Amino acid sequence: MRRIVQVALPLPLFRTFSYAVPLDLQDKVFPGSTVEVDFHGQILTGWVVEEGGEELPGLKEIREVLPFPPFPSTLLGFSRRLSLLYLSPLGEVLASFFPPLGKSARKYLGFRVFAGENVQECCKRFGVLPPQGMNLFLFLERFRVSAKDLERFLKDGILRLEREFLKIGDSPRTPGECFFWEIPRLEERKAFLRDILVKAWEEGKKALLLLPDLQKVDAFCAFLREHFPSMSLIRYDSRLRPKERVVAFWRILEGDFDAVVGTRLSAFVFPCQSLGLSVLFDPEEKGYVADRAPHYDIGEVMEERAHHFGECLHIVCALPSLRVYFRWREGKVKPGGVIPSSGTRNVQGVVARGLWRNFALFPPVRRAIVSVVERKGIVLIWVQKTGYATALGCRECGFYYTCPSCGIALRYHKDLALLVCPLCHFRLTPESTCPSCGGIQWGEWGQGVERVFEEVQRTFPGVPSERVDPEIEEEGWMGKVAAPSILVGTSALLREDLLPRVSLFVVHSLDEWLSLPEIGAWEQLYIRLQKVLRLLPPDAQVLVQGSRESLRRFPEFLKPWSLFYADALEKRRSLRYPPFVRLVRFVVRSRNKEAVFRVLFHAKELFEARGIQVLGPFPSVRPRRERAKSAELVARYPEEDVAEAFDVCVEIFPLSGMQWSFEFVLS
Repeated sequence: MRRIVQVALPLPLFRTFSYAVPLDLQDKVFPGSTVEVDFHGQILTGWVVEEGGEELPGLKEIREVLPFPPFPSTLLGFSRRLSLLYLSPLGEVLASFFPPLGKSARKYLGFRVFAGENVQECCKRFGVLPPQGMNLFLFLERFRVSAKDLERFLKDGILRLEREFLKIGDSPRTPGECFFWEIPRLEERKAFLRDILVKAWEEGKKALLLLPDLQKVDAFCAFLREHFPSMSLIRYDSRLRPKERVVAFWRILEGDFDAVVGTRLSAFVFPCQSLGLSVLFDPEEKGYVADRAPHYDIGEVMEERAHHFGECLHIVCALPSLRVYFRWREGKVKPGGVIPSSGTRNVQGVVARGLWRNFALFPPVRRAIVSVVERKGIVLIWVQKTGYATALGCRECGFYYTCPSCGIALRYHKDLALLVCPLCHFRLTPESTCPSCGGIQWGEWGQGVERVFEEVQRTFPGVPSERVDPEIEEEGWMGKVAAPSILVGTSALLREDLLPRVSLFVVHSLDEWLSLPEIGAWEQLYIRLQKVLRLLPPDAQVLVQGSRESLRRFPEFLKPWSLFYADALEKRRSLRYPPFVRLVRFVVRSRNKEAVFRVLFHAKELFEARGIQVLGPFPSVRPRRERAKSAELVARYPEEDVAEAFDVCVEIFPLSGMQWSFEFVLS
């Protein structure tokens, strides 16, 4: 009987696959090995997750064992946990930890390099090599040694090679602790980071630092290099080329670092015994949520990582998010400390009256702007909606343009002369006449960034002004601000380096924020407003435009976070919303609309048979691609039922023959 193992492949399939182990690989293949296999005419990289399996006719053998270290059992346990939580195949989760290998890496990763007989010449060229040697691929990349030069160094006795015998220890580790710190200001965060890194290094621990965007990664890397010039720092984010990621992976594996700094990709840094400290900055920022499945909540991933690998996690935020507050109530996260804010703020509401509603900025706000400009201050106007108008329609018959996929009003972008869906980015050029009645009286409803900025330029023609759009926000707005100036934009303006210089902060329309239908919209507004209030200078003025009804609710957003979140959690508990349950959209796409709904009705029966509440099916709010029809279910279940939901996915996925995605509604 041949030896059979189960291999997890990086495919959207909820199962493992049986492969036989050839005789020449018997001592190299075991649970944790990275292997190369044939799969339906392709050569794929997979991971051996367990022994055993049935000998079937035509069972294929493993082609090769790749020179990756065997992953420890704790990593497999961690990956299985993420697979359950995010309804993701085990192979796709494991693939997040391993970089793709090129030909050059495969050729050299299986060797270690040591000083040869000519030690003096080796030290002269490469310094003192570690007693345990250095991985050959890492050595060649670090010292820029070509294959031809390597051959010469070996021949001259400057270097010698040995086979690499990869083995990863998996000694048990005590589950790590999680703390949260309220530190709003950038300089205070840097001081905190400096102190905690020094303490960790004194204890022999290495650090993993996660930041929400590339701009902050670069800023903190520059800070660390300035204050710790001898520190061995690894940058680990999406900008790394495949070869650079392999180099970073092996440096982490060999412990050749003091700190790793990166974005959400760093949450899947390969665990090592010396990595004992993790710091997560601003877990509520959208940069931590992947735009493609699986939609990990990196805050939750890091908590799970701390539990499995014994790392101590510190969460640094301007104020805790709702999820952090919930975990604190459960005793899973502990308060670390608070840097007090600089006192109360001058916050005033400006009520919309009569004709004022026709303007983007009400008269009292205009007068305040004039006063600040005269003092050569900076004005920041925060707008919720993008584009020029929330909707474009016909004043004669009431028709307005809607997205064919999402069913919501298309926003009008005057600069582009286009209508754009804010959800799926569907684009449409408006017609010159109404497609419903043929009328020519077009009307614009709602006010976006373009509309507000147009009024600012018209009202204050001699004052420098700038507009920040979502396109700039996605790339990271790097504009330099001089005083006096007026800035108009979305949440991209709420920068830690900008807010301390602002003299007047204007919320363009509180009604727009309070009317958002998304789960957690009010909590996000609360976090952003509180962040602004903590970062503004003590003498800054805050004006909030809105209707009487919305301004009556505004004092709720000035409460301490413990009181605000307590009320929010009670509402979520009664509605059975996250974080008390997991809420997941099961989206199916196919060209056959009837087949889509037939599959979803079958899936609904399977969920309900396991006691899982399901809403739908109904048309999906996600875009239709290549003329495909899409529909969705919404499943709601407590965390203890994640295995039940996963079993349904295992049962329905291979039978559908359609395109699936699982999109989590996060807390």
